[in-house]
This record gives sequence, C-alpha cells and structure tokens, in this order.
Amino acid sequence: MIQMLKDIGVNSQSTWEETKKKMKIIDGMKKKEVRGIFNEYVGTLKEEEKLKNEKEKKENRKRCEELFSQMIQERVITIEMVWEDVIKIIKEKNEFLTLSDKDIIEIWKNELVIEEKKGIEKWRKCISENEQMNNEMTRDAFYKQCDLMNIPKYYQEKLYQFYLRDIEQKNEDKKRKQQQDEQLKKQLESKVKDILIEMSDKREILYGDTPDNFLLNVKDIKLDESIKLDLFKKEQQSYLKDQYLNVYDDVRDIINSNFGVITPNMSTTTFIKFYSIFDRRVNRLPRKYLEIALTELYSHSSLDPKKHSPPSLDLPLEKKKLI
Repeated sequence: MIQMLKDIGVNSQSTWEETKKKMKIIDGMKKKEVRGIFNEYVGTLKEEEKLKNEKEKKENRKRCEELFSQMIQERVITIEMVWEDVIKIIKEKNEFLTLSDKDIIEIWKNELVIEEKKGIEKWRKCISENEQMNNEMTRDAFYKQCDLMNIPKYYQEKLYQFYLRDIEQKNEDKKRKQQQDEQLKKQLESKVKDILIEMSDKREILYGDTPDNFLLNVKDIKLDESIKLDLFKKEQQSYLKDQYLNVYDDVRDIINSNFGVITPNMSTTTFIKFYSIFDRRVNRLPRKYLEIALTELYSHSSLDPKKHSPPSLDLPLEKKKLI
C-alpha cells in the first residue's frame, strides 16, 4: 500500500480527494482503512520535511552568524548600519535565501548585542587608562575627547553613561576609603593614648619627660610620628599635667599640715626624710614631680593656696627621634 502511494507521487502536500482518484482500492480493504494509511503516510512525510527544514534553517542561521561575525571584523558591516542595508548585504549570499527577513534581523540583533558589549568593554578600558578622563567631565568635553581617541559616535552616549557611573562609584569609594582611614586613625590614636596613660600610671613616663621612651613603646602602631608626638604633647598638657598638679597639691598640703617649712636648698632627699616622719604620702610621691613642686612652692611668697594659683607648667618638650 505504501509503495502504491509512492508510485502515484503522494507527497506531504497531497490531499485525500486528489489521491483517491489515482489509486485503486486493494481487494479486501475498506476505503476507511486506505484513508487511514494515507493520512499516516502523509503525516510522516510532513514531519520528515519539517525536521529537514528546521535542520537546514539551523545550519543557515549558524552560517549567517559566522558571516556576520566575519563581515563585522572586515568592516563590510558596521554596528552603525541600518538593518535594511544589512539585509541587502546578507541576501547577496544565495545560501541564505531560506532565511526570512525576520530571521536575519533577529540574528543581526543578537550579533549587535555581542559586538556592542565587546566595543563598550574595549573603549571603557581605553577611557579608564586616559588620565585626562579620570575626573568628571561635561558631556561635550567627553565627546570631544572621544573623537580625539577615534571612538565611534555610536558608542559615545552609552560610554558617557557608564563614565558617569564610574565617576560616581569612584567618588563613593574614595569617600568610603577616607571614612575607613579616619576611623582607623581614631582607633590607633585611642590605642596610643591608652599606652601613654598606662605608662604614666606605671610611672614609666612623667610630666616633662622627652618622648623617646614613649615613641619606643608605640613604634609598631602604624601612625605618623608627627601624630604620635602631637598626642604626646596633648597628653603632657592634660593627663600627665593633672598627675603633677595632684602631687603639687599633696606637697603643699603636707607642708602646710605640718611645719610649713621649706628652704631654698631643700633637696627631695631632705624633704622626704623630714616629712615622711609625719605624713605617709611623702613616700608615694614621684621624685621628679616632688622636685618640681618644691621649686615652684618656694618661689611663692606664701604657701597659702588662696594667695597663689598652681604653676602653669608649660615646660618645653624636647623632640628626640629614636635611633
């Protein structure tokens, strides 16, 4: 039966009405059975033809994509071309006649996306390497610079939008970096202050000392030495100064509470030997602070706190670099 259908030229476009006029019914078969075989045969032919067309179309699309890529590289087709001109060029290749205009436009759009992405990446890299374009520019100035760099006008508006975003991101990154640096600086400064206070509490450093020992203790903290010295000076004028003033007040109180005697040549040793008998605080006083306090107290006409104020203590600090 199938052979008969082949012999009379049945194809995927054949109809039953046309076919039944050409064929003879085989003995013992009903018309309904014959028509069923016909429908099945024609259906198979249609499916085979469909698969063949799809395969051919797929191959043509692939060759068309390859041709687009080649023509773009050879500058036969450019990204600035209108699609009518592109279709005309492609259709000159007879092998693509099975592709419709719609198919060709679709392929071209896909190629445009790929080509545009490559172009933007290429020119963005060139812009980022151009020192003149590292800072924010007006649109006109940007376009002028693009022309000098031979960047196609097709890309310039898109590149300008990317450029603005890049500049904005760069400014945000710079601001974030500054904030992080400032925060880190504050943390390091706080650490330096803590070390200075700790050294003072342990009497490893006193008011009026040079910063040598202090700088040695903070050498591993990543801050400029000028900042460390500035912190040292400030603490000398605040925390360390307060420590000394406490000693000054204690010495004055010890003297006033006992004999009120202080002589020009009284040494710290003499003072300690004499006054430690009457006041235990004497043994806790730092020798250096005691010496300064005795000198200051003797220079006043009276030890009465109402008649004079504590010394200014603006002692010069000698800056010494560690060797």
